[in-house]
Amino acid sequence: MKKNLCFSFLLCLACQLTAQQSSRFTQSADEFGLDNPAGLTFEEMRYRCATLGGYLRNQWWKGAGFPRAQAVSWLDARPARYHYGATFVTDKIGETRTLGLQGRYAHTLVEGLKIGILAAGYSQQINVENLDQYDENDPLAAEAGETRWRLAVGAGAFYHLFERKRRTWHWFAGAAFRRSFPLSKLPGGGGPPAETDLFAQGGLGHRDSWLVGGRLRASLYQPAALDLYGRKYFINGNYFVGGIFTSDKKYQTAGVQAGFERELRLGSDGDNHYLAVSLGFSKPLSNYIEGNNLIFDMRATWILEQTR
Repeated sequence: MKKNLCFSFLLCLACQLTAQQSSRFTQSADEFGLDNPAGLTFEEMRYRCATLGGYLRNQWWKGAGFPRAQAVSWLDARPARYHYGATFVTDKIGETRTLGLQGRYAHTLVEGLKIGILAAGYSQQINVENLDQYDENDPLAAEAGETRWRLAVGAGAFYHLFERKRRTWHWFAGAAFRRSFPLSKLPGGGGPPAETDLFAQGGLGHRDSWLVGGRLRASLYQPAALDLYGRKYFINGNYFVGGIFTSDKKYQTAGVQAGFERELRLGSDGDNHYLAVSLGFSKPLSNYIEGNNLIFDMRATWILEQTR
């Protein structure tokens, strides 16, 4: 019984690392700050602003226990010399649930170039009572269901020339690393390994017309991953449609995206308010668990632009 439970426990941990597609957040095209503390979203590159964003991802949503991820992020990039922000993340795969809080700070070296640092803490808990094989009198079961903690630190650099109304050509590039390590051991005295990830992002676009870009991840314990995307803008750049492709060498997905940016209020006090929304649907191109089900992404961002 103990062997079976331990196997199920380790399997859940393995799923946490590999079950989802190459990017847990398929719309990484929109959320560079999740990987790079100096990174900015498209809205934050276009405006001198503060943003509050919400993100939802459902994967394999026709089956029970499908992976689901949500994030709420806030960033204040209005100061000329720095920006700071935080992100709260929840992630669920089967009976494994993860909560995390990440804070970041970046300093402006020269116009368009920032370097930043991040720190994050994550808790993980497995509802072992819902597993197929569970004995409530087994002391290993109680230990496996305890909350475990991980910490992460990282640093990055990001450069962009993306002034929407001043430049015809836009481009951006960034690089970052993240080190994550456990604070508690697994049942039996073992422990999951520390993880080191390297990230790179970049893109090129023509003002209010089109944009292409991508993100690359290299990891010591996970497959290397690549996200590629392209967008076509309409109506003065306020609407877009596009496509995205993700791959981690073994699994691939492809999908479509659409979104808009709408002016909410132009303030006489020098502050303007906007809303940006994007939706995406992706489909696995390779066979794996529940591979025929769609991956759904939704992202909404409130933007407070400072014009003074």
